[in-house]
Amino acid sequence: NQKVGIVLRTQTNVKPIFISPGHKISLKSVKDIVMRCVKSCRIPEPLRLADIYSKIFKREKQTINPVIS
Repeated sequence: NQKVGIVLRTQTNVKPIFISPGHKISLKSVKDIVMRCVKSCRIPEPLRLADIYSKIFKREKQTINPVIS
């Protein structure tokens, strides 16, 4: 019956996100950290930026080396 994660709604009227802590960190600490990292979107800013930059990198990589069909 041990909790291994939480479902957190970072803003009103948005879908929740699912969070599980890493090694030696409490659920409360994880919740506090995530809420401090949320700005204008429902997901934490570091994850949002990583998603944006990965899409840019992928697009640039495909432009340089297009797949030949």
